[in-house]
Amino acid sequence: MHHHRQLDGDPLDPDEQRVDDSVLEERFVAMWRQIAERYRTVDTDKLLFELYNEPHNRLTSQRWNTLLRNALDAVRSVSPERYVVIGPVERNKVEYLSQLSLPVQDRRIIVTVHLYEPYEFTHQGATWVPGSKAWLNTDCCTAEQAAEFTGRLDIAAGWSKRYMRPIWVGEFGTHELADYRARVRYARQMREAIEARGFTWAYWSLLGEFGILTATTNAWRTELKDALLDGKTGKGS
Repeated sequence: MHHHRQLDGDPLDPDEQRVDDSVLEERFVAMWRQIAERYRTVDTDKLLFELYNEPHNRLTSQRWNTLLRNALDAVRSVSPERYVVIGPVERNKVEYLSQLSLPVQDRRIIVTVHLYEPYEFTHQGATWVPGSKAWLNTDCCTAEQAAEFTGRLDIAAGWSKRYMRPIWVGEFGTHELADYRARVRYARQMREAIEARGFTWAYWSLLGEFGILTATTNAWRTELKDALLDGKTGKGS
């Protein structure tokens, strides 16, 4: 499920309808029960559920841990074998893996993290990030910049080994205002670092300001695509 503004405590989107706060989390769980029922017969190896994309703000670790378990119970009551993707708070940041509480016996969970470091490079000029215009022309990737993402990947690797949970880097990418050659370098270094630790990944995004397709012609940004796939299908998507 993607962003649910009221659940996070953010300003509502134009078409989002406010409900009574007392039923907000109950409704979230009910929606997952309905989704699980709707897709009950779809092959469990072909369809995964991701409970919530980037919980943050109102969804503190304590609150999210309770809500995710309730939603997971709703899914499991209908679809006990389906893989479910769950990430930590603060928009799936690696630093909050240590606060993520999952049911120990449920081994059909894939843990996701999102990784956009170095942020001043990946989000330079992003209109939704205050002050990001000052980051324009930031290059990548120095050893110090690379350490920002490899260090976080090492944290995730340590957590994965300790709790015996698979890790999926569900998002990484760069804004189109970044230098194109630097975007290509970053994509290759990040992808190689992810795969070196045995993780799977997805790039953000196919289209849009972070896209590997151009918005005007839907043509591949070939060097960027090749940096991700390296001439083969690889582990990514």
